[in-house]
Amino acid sequence: MLVIGGLALTYLALVSLLEGLMKDATSRQATRESHHVPYLTGLAMTALNPLTVGFWVAVGSAVFSARTDFSPTSGALFALAVFAGSALWFTILATLVHAGRRFINDVLFRLLTCAAGLILLFFGLSLFYRAAL
Repeated sequence: MLVIGGLALTYLALVSLLEGLMKDATSRQATRESHHVPYLTGLAMTALNPLTVGFWVAVGSAVFSARTDFSPTSGALFALAVFAGSALWFTILATLVHAGRRFINDVLFRLLTCAAGLILLFFGLSLFYRAAL
C-alpha cells in the first residue's frame, strides 16, 4: 500500500511540476473536458483514498454498533449521505480554487503549482522510505 501511494503521489508531483514549469500553463485555452477531468480525477481519488474509506468505515461501525435498529436501507442511506457530503465538500473546494485563479497572475500560479508538486514529491518519497524500512 505504501508503494502504491508513493507511486501515485510521485506521479501527481511530476505532473504538477511539469505543469508549473510550462510557460503557458495558464494561458492555454481550456477545453470543456479540461475542467471536468481534473475534478472527476480528484473526486475519485478522494472517494477511493484508503484513509478516507477507513475513517468512514470506523465511523459507520461506531454508528451502527451504538444502535440495533438499523436496517440495510439505513446503511445504504448512511453510505450515500457520506458520499454526497464528501462530493459536496470537494465541489466547494474546487469551485473556490477555480474562482481564486482569477486573482493571481501566471508567475504566481506557476510558482504555487511547482510548490504543490514539491510537497507531493516529498510525501511520495517519504512513503517509499517507509516502505523500505
